[in-house]
Amino acid sequence: MKSIIPFTIFFFLFSCHSSRVIPKDDDDIVDHLFSRYDVPNPGASVLVIKNGRKILEKNYGYANVGEKTKTTSETNYRIASVGKQFTAFAIAKLADRGKLDYETSLKAIFPEFPDYGKNIKIRHLITHRSGLVSYNNFIEANRERQILDDEVFQALLKTDSTIFEPDTRFKYSNTAYVVLGKIVEKISGKPFEEFIADEIFKPLKMENSIVYVPNAEIKNRAFGYSIKNDSIIIPKDQSLTSAIQADGGYYTSISDYYKWDQMLYSDRLISGKQLDNIFSAYTENGKSSGEGYCFGWNKIRINGYDVYEHGGLTSGFGAEVIRVPDLKTSIIIFSNRPKGSILTDIAWKLTEIYTDGKIVKK
Repeated sequence: MKSIIPFTIFFFLFSCHSSRVIPKDDDDIVDHLFSRYDVPNPGASVLVIKNGRKILEKNYGYANVGEKTKTTSETNYRIASVGKQFTAFAIAKLADRGKLDYETSLKAIFPEFPDYGKNIKIRHLITHRSGLVSYNNFIEANRERQILDDEVFQALLKTDSTIFEPDTRFKYSNTAYVVLGKIVEKISGKPFEEFIADEIFKPLKMENSIVYVPNAEIKNRAFGYSIKNDSIIIPKDQSLTSAIQADGGYYTSISDYYKWDQMLYSDRLISGKQLDNIFSAYTENGKSSGEGYCFGWNKIRINGYDVYEHGGLTSGFGAEVIRVPDLKTSIIIFSNRPKGSILTDIAWKLTEIYTDGKIVKK
């Protein structure tokens, strides 16, 4: 593919690497954009899908710096909050089977939940409108052991209020997605990681993908790092919250994610009705065709197109996914170093290139 590269792309490249010659074709531009992720640095994998085809698939740097293991399309990255779309999809699967209703309250599912749970509905949890307190409040000083979903939930049972009245405003909530994971377990009767494997990963043959369980073997695993002063590589694979599952404890590869992306154009795993719910925004007025937060996706309108995106950031890892269904185009970037604004900027620049300038973030 040879496309006319907008001025903004050249400005971006020039501002990042002014001492280097600006490349002239798409392939060189991509390499240029990812130069800081290449060997000997922790890496990144990038995939661009258009009309069902992988029109760009590249891997940079090391998945394991110490062992000099290079990244591949099967490298398994921790994708952090990008994984919220899997958790939300699991809830939609249960709704599709009539096992739950988005209007059901927390108190109805968990009678032991504090009384304020009567006002929190499942849809509030999915769309970050619950008002639940941050689980970071439950991490005691000097703690060394990772906190788990069950501990977060048990600590939540001891709280006496929300930070705002449910459905009165949007506030991004990892805690809410932990609760969604507990709902999946309660309704399905399965451990969360087992439900996700049985209902998503196995049917789609996402053979590299897994929900993280401490000490579990993760094949083709990338290890996380941070970079100090643009040159010092520091192993940073886990944090105190890295073992929490439902808010983003997923490992997957660009090869596997391709299968997930393509499934979302069909009713293979879920009904069209639920797909419509998944890709609709929700506000204080309920379901909307406009902009807002969907089921694990941010929805914005650009030049008349619905654009869905989500980033992920956790200790040692970053991820960014942008999806434009009307153009059948998706941009996927996974990295084993923190996301920062650079990775997000790269994802939007690639979106601009591979939609021939139709999608330009303002």
